[in-house]
Formats: sequence, C-alpha cells, structure tokens
Amino acid sequence: MDDERVMHGIGLDEAYHVERVLASRRGTVTERVTLDGAGPFIRKKIPLDEVDRAVWAKLAACDSLRLPQISATYELPDTFVVVYAYVPGETLETRIEQRGALDASEAARIVLDLCEAASALHAHGIVHCDIKPSNIVLAADGAHLIDMDIARMASDASRKKRSGHKGTVGFAAPEQFFGRADARSDVHAIGCVLGYMLTGLVPDDEAYEAKLADESRVPHVLREVVEQACDFEPSRRFASAEALACAVRCCLGIADVGEGRVSTGTPQDASDGTVAGDRPGMGPSRRWQVKQGDRHASDDAERKARSRDRRIIKYVLLALAVVMALCATCIIIFEVVTRASVPAAETVQQDAGAGAGAATDDAGDTAAPSGTGDTVEDKIGGDDAAAGGVDAPAAADVDPLDSLELVETWWERGTDGLFHYAYGIKNTSKDLKITFTKVTPTGRDASGGIVSVDSQYMSDIFPGEVQYFGGIAGNDTAPDSVEFTIARPEAQDAVRTDERQSSFTVDNVAVVPDSIGNDSVVGEVTLEEAGGDMWLDPSTVSLCVVLRDAQGAIVFGQTGYATLPDEGKTVTFEVTLDRPPAYESIDVYAMPW
Repeated sequence: MDDERVMHGIGLDEAYHVERVLASRRGTVTERVTLDGAGPFIRKKIPLDEVDRAVWAKLAACDSLRLPQISATYELPDTFVVVYAYVPGETLETRIEQRGALDASEAARIVLDLCEAASALHAHGIVHCDIKPSNIVLAADGAHLIDMDIARMASDASRKKRSGHKGTVGFAAPEQFFGRADARSDVHAIGCVLGYMLTGLVPDDEAYEAKLADESRVPHVLREVVEQACDFEPSRRFASAEALACAVRCCLGIADVGEGRVSTGTPQDASDGTVAGDRPGMGPSRRWQVKQGDRHASDDAERKARSRDRRIIKYVLLALAVVMALCATCIIIFEVVTRASVPAAETVQQDAGAGAGAATDDAGDTAAPSGTGDTVEDKIGGDDAAAGGVDAPAAADVDPLDSLELVETWWERGTDGLFHYAYGIKNTSKDLKITFTKVTPTGRDASGGIVSVDSQYMSDIFPGEVQYFGGIAGNDTAPDSVEFTIARPEAQDAVRTDERQSSFTVDNVAVVPDSIGNDSVVGEVTLEEAGGDMWLDPSTVSLCVVLRDAQGAIVFGQTGYATLPDEGKTVTFEVTLDRPPAYESIDVYAMPW
C-alpha cells in the first residue's frame, strides 16, 4: 500500500466519531459511528489477512435493500475498513429470547425477506456462510441480513478461511465444516432459522425435533419446508433461495398458519386472449431470442470438488416412512374403490449423453408411475391445503395430471457427479390453471439404480402456457440416464380460470464474461401486464436461459432471477452460465417467481 493511500485512509478514519463499540472478536471490530452529524453508520475494521475484498466489492454492487448498504471502503496499514448504513431494529435472536416462538405467518414472511437477501448475494457469486438469528435485524420494513465477516465467493467456497471460522453450530450446513459451501449452504441456514422461529429453540436443542413436529403449533406444510431445506445432503435441499421462497409463498397461499388462514387477496383480473408465439403457450411477450453464429469463448474455472459426506438415516425417518406408507396405502385403496383407473404419471427418459428430447404426445406412450405421488414430499400443503384455489375448483373427476405435459427435456453430465438439465412443461387444458406442480429429474446408473433426485416446484401454470426451468443437480456419482417425472398434483390444485399469465418482454440481451471467468447472459426485462399469477405477491422474476442448436434442440439451460419490476417498469438481469457449449440461438423465458 502506498503512503498516499495510507494517509487518505487515516484521515478518513479519524473523521468518524465512534458512538459505541458493538462487537470485537477474532480481530474484527464493529462500531457505530457518525460523520459530521450524518449517520449513524456501522464501521467494521477487518484484519488485512482475513478480509475477502472481492466479497465487499460485489456486495457494493448488490441492489437489495435487505443487505448492508455500503457507504465507503478504505485501507489502513493493518486493517480493511468498510462503512455501511445502520439499520435500527432488534435482532431476531433478541426477539425470540424475549417473546418466544413466532406464529407461522410472521416466521414465513421473515424467511421471504431472508431469501430475497440471499438471492441477491448468490446472484453476485457470494455465499453468506453465517445466516443465523443474531445476524438478522428486524426493522420497520422487514428483515435485514447483516455481518458478512466470513462470507466468501462461490468460486472460492472450497477454500478454508484463515480464521478457521466455518459458521455457527446449529445453523451452518454440514459441508461448511469440511471447507465447502455454495448457495445451498445458505438455504440450509435459512431453513434452520425458520425452524428456530417456529419452535423458539436452536436446531441442536434436544427438544427441537419434538417441538417442530407439534402440529398444534407448527403447520405441517412449513415443517416439511424446514426438513427439505435442512437436509444433510445438499442435492436434496431446495436448489436455491428462490426455490425455497417459492415453497414458502405456496404455504402462505394454501395453508392454515398461525391462528387463522392467511389472506392472499384477490387475484388481478386479466383480459381474455391467447398470446401468440412460435412455441406452444409461450408468446413473444415472455420470450426473447437471438441468433449467434459462435458463442463467446471464455476460460471457465474448474468447479471445485463437491463430494458429498453421507450420513446414516435417522431412526425418526424410519418412523415417518411407516406413517407415509400407511397414508399411501389408504389413498390407493380409496382411488381403487372410487375410480376405475388411475392415469399413469408422465415420464421422459433419455440415455446417457443424449441431446434434447421431448415428451410423447400420446398419453398411451408414457411410462407407468413409480408411485402414487401423494407422499408428504410430493406436495407442500397436503390435506390441510386450502380448497378451491383462487377461482372455481375443477370438477371432481378431473385429474390435473392429464393437463400437464413435458414438451422438452435435456440433460448432460457435468463435473464431480453433477449434471445440468432443462425442461419445458405445458398445461394443455383450455380452462384449468394448475396452481402447484412438482417436476423431478431422477439420475440413474447403468443398472437403473437411483444415484440422485432433485425436485423443482412450479406454481400457477395457466391454460396453454409453457414454463421452462434449467438447473444443476447430482451427487458424487454421474448418472447414466435421467428420468423426468411430473408428480401427481392434488385435485384442489386445478381451478377453472379465464385469466392469463403475466406478460413480459426481454430486450438488449448480450453474452459477456463475468469477473470470475464464466459467461453471463445479461439484459433487461419489462413487466408489460400483471396477470393472475400475481395473487401471492411475488417479489422475483425467474429468467430461464435456454441455448439451442441449429435444429432448435436444447443444448443448455440455466435459470437466474431478478427483482420483479412494477407493471410497465424495467429491471436489468444477469444469469451466469456454467461452461455452456456452442449454440446457435438463445431463448430467455420470464415468469413471476
């Protein structure tokens, strides 16, 4: 560091007035300060050998108001200093200690705020690594996520921090203690925070499991969200903070929580009409396409090792499995008695190394289901879900699965046993809106054995609409084939509607390298008209980037997220692609999330 920068830093540092020292640990000092009467601010002094400058540089580019709003950064001879806005409020830890567990509605809404903050971090390649109650401030405008002391870039997530601090026991994901972390590690922590709010106990408390299972206090739909978010195996958790938020919003919309039913309001009216487009159900208002002869070349860094540390199944899960089996048996008996036949689940399977595929058009050509699809993990909501939805319920003899079709599927092996996948799912009905759908890509080895299972929840698929999703899944073992299955929706998930989905336009799309060596698709998305899919008040827009070859077949897919713009407004977005292959064209599909 040159003398001029040192003197500038010292002069700026001395200009601040220290009101109070808030914390001092592991060499890092946190203070509340003012500057010439302005403020207050938080000033954090971090030892130079402990600071990750890339994290703070990226954080300054985050536009989420639920993260620290950085005012200044500078360096002293031995420390890195960051100054950001002070957020008045109490910590979640203090709230729970003083008042006990929160009702389910309040807890769920705090989690939505945390997911918003975590999503913004993940979009900039940052993993927080220490989401816990004492790092969450409850302010007048909602929850704020603070304390980025051990946050790291996802590209560096396998490196151990010099301080040796790997997170907080009871909230940190198991893989963090082996020096590995990614976005799903933060998902684990948010799930633990949700369980903490619902029970008033930290997850490693002996009484925690029993209190979480108490349905008189904790709605089972939220308990299931906690259990999936906190799964020991990262690939079985929600794949992203956005996916976790989507599940929680569904709980708010369909579950009895707290002392009464949460009101979701009345969905916006939308005019009739079908959006035209060159792909079924997906008109140009939701899709952007560009032809490109050669993709931008970039030197992608090798994905860090993601070997999974297995655990022995707990005896509690055995008891749960017995209960689930009994429930499934009762359901099967009921189905056999009341219905002549059960339509088969629609399944698409491809051999290893295959390119794009498509579901069959004839229901008779689909494979038989592996189960009823009515287990607790097949639907958040179960028997306590709100009946009827937001419009008139479908006739009792209508099977929602008959209206769902996988129109495109694709997958390919990645590194370290992972695989990339993408699919398009269409609602073929003329007047049914399917409000909750689960699609599961299952990886199998050469003998047909399951090596990985991933699940993605889709909400509000309107008549004639196609929704796309692209992601990454897998464990240590690379699959030889991947099977895509639509789980059987519940009858109450199909509602009659004359509404249509929200319409978006995507413009100014370009492919550029980002700062850590990957290709990124950037552009602008505009909400042209809000539709009936806004009834859960989403705060995010999902943007699925699909790369296609000259024949129009999928060769790559990845989903990213941006802040949902107001009607008639535009926001920018960036979706990072992990080593995409050569392609001919790009499609970008937008929908509320």
